Amino acid sequence: MINVSIIILGIILLLGVLYYEKKKDRIPLLIMKSILSLLFVLTAFLQPHPVPTYYHYLFIGLIFCLMGDVCLALPQKKALWEGWSLF
Repeated sequence: MINVSIIILGIILLLGVLYYEKKKDRIPLLIMKSILSLLFVLTAFLQPHPVPTYYHYLFIGLIFCLMGDVCLALPQKKALWEGWSLF
């Protein structure tokens, strides 16, 4: 039952992320994207893990993904690369 609840909540949050991404509203996007990424971590935590080493690597990777999603959703300044060229 908890897995179904996580899936339904994930779908609702994903729709919210897509809506606020299109609207370019950063604060609700940050909140929803962070909670959605936290659901990935929660799902991995709740699943049985017969191979503990693999589980630990997966869990650490999901924590890093959560941090990356939060950093990407933060308001950013645009980089000015107009005068720069590699070729």
